[in-house]
Amino acid sequence: MIKFVRTPFMMNNTTKLFALFAYLLSFIGALLVLFLRRKDDFARYHARQSLGIALLALALFAAWGVVGWVMAWIPAVGFLFAVALFSLVIAGCFMLIISSISGMVYAVQGKMQPPLFIGEIALKLSALVFEPRE
Repeated sequence: MIKFVRTPFMMNNTTKLFALFAYLLSFIGALLVLFLRRKDDFARYHARQSLGIALLALALFAAWGVVGWVMAWIPAVGFLFAVALFSLVIAGCFMLIISSISGMVYAVQGKMQPPLFIGEIALKLSALVFEPRE
């Protein structure tokens, strides 16, 4: 019978599962993981990434709403520009979805690697929210 020695580099499946749930359940899942797994660095890392992606998605739609509303006041063509701007929002959403999927893959593989495209931005954004200031 082979015994596996637990090293700091090995992690259990529960940790990976919580990291995956942070991405699957988006904002709510990230908050749950942050509060339920406070001492689990791996799950917290992926929860912060997921939270950053969710906050960027909210910011993307909020920015589009504000800019679209302002552009709609321009006579004749403002509404068309606001609608055209929505295509950029859709492209941003695709980038966020791809980032979230890559984060899920990294969580299942046990890697603490930032997701594609916006991983570093998401980490900085979530650090603004959850890091204690001195």
